[in-house]
Amino acid sequence: MLGIGIDWAESFHDVALGVPGQGVTEQFRFGHGPAGVQRLVARCLELEPDPAEVRVVLETRHGLLAVARRLAYNRPLGEAVQQWAFCSLQRSAWAREFYDEKIAADDNHHSALRKLGNRWLEVLWHCLHKGACYDEAVHAANRKRNRPPAAAA
Repeated sequence: MLGIGIDWAESFHDVALGVPGQGVTEQFRFGHGPAGVQRLVARCLELEPDPAEVRVVLETRHGLLAVARRLAYNRPLGEAVQQWAFCSLQRSAWAREFYDEKIAADDNHHSALRKLGNRWLEVLWHCLHKGACYDEAVHAANRKRNRPPAAAA
């Protein structure tokens, strides 16, 4: 089992990795954006290849929260994911395209960000589940290939 503690800040994130019985085994910092997330996912998969054995605690400006499967809405987690989605608009072409499509379909700003955040969580889950690092080009190609012909125009 691998424990991950993330201190979520505006321009970077501090991470502590730990193993039960050993405590914190590694600490590092990663920046916003796909490269930083890719580094985090790659390191976590080196230490624990089974995503089901990974536990994450995220600290935001609202305090600590445990990231787990929930049936109820977790407001601090939702705000952190929405901030992640917002930051991705400047650095990810597919994220900007996804957001713009939602706005064009009459979603408001927050609804479009929430939907983009959910998409990012799916991307993160697939990276952890498949043991693969995030690659913007691969994701964009898969997204384009899997879109219906009418939406791709």
